[in-house]
Amino acid sequence: MNYKNLILCGLLITALTGKGQSVEELDKRNGFKDIKLNSEITQYDELEFKKKIKDEVFPDAKLYVNKKGSYTTIGNIPVIGVEVSTYKDRIFQIRVETDKNTNLYKGLATAFGEGSWSLRKKAYVWSAENLSLVFRSVGKNKESLELIYYSYVMVRERKEEKKEYVREVSDDF
Repeated sequence: MNYKNLILCGLLITALTGKGQSVEELDKRNGFKDIKLNSEITQYDELEFKKKIKDEVFPDAKLYVNKKGSYTTIGNIPVIGVEVSTYKDRIFQIRVETDKNTNLYKGLATAFGEGSWSLRKKAYVWSAENLSLVFRSVGKNKESLELIYYSYVMVRERKEEKKEYVREVSDDF
């Protein structure tokens, strides 16, 4: 058996044996620590407003960051920073940057199963019904890791909001 076939067999066995949990657990947790996607930003005293941001899907989005001393670790892995993006004061994205540590991926795989490698994003991705999680190296020299939680629920709501706006405009003729 050549090297490529051996790797394919290993990937197939891993997929069939279903090591770890599943993406249903990702849906159940719905965010990072106590920060939950789709929830009101006003619930979190540990986050502070930083600035308005541009987003293709969510106009008038706002960026919040963790206050000094909050959300400082994941287990024993130091957190560099937490950024939370909101639309109409509801959280649609959570971005967490950490020190580089291989145990972070191992923890994610244990909790949610093995991630799928995305060539386009150059990252591991977990996609559940209501959210996705992207895990990748970042920085000039890939010196840190990034977790991005993104709400599909908010995207679906935004699409409906756009449809309603078009209906209102068409009704006005």
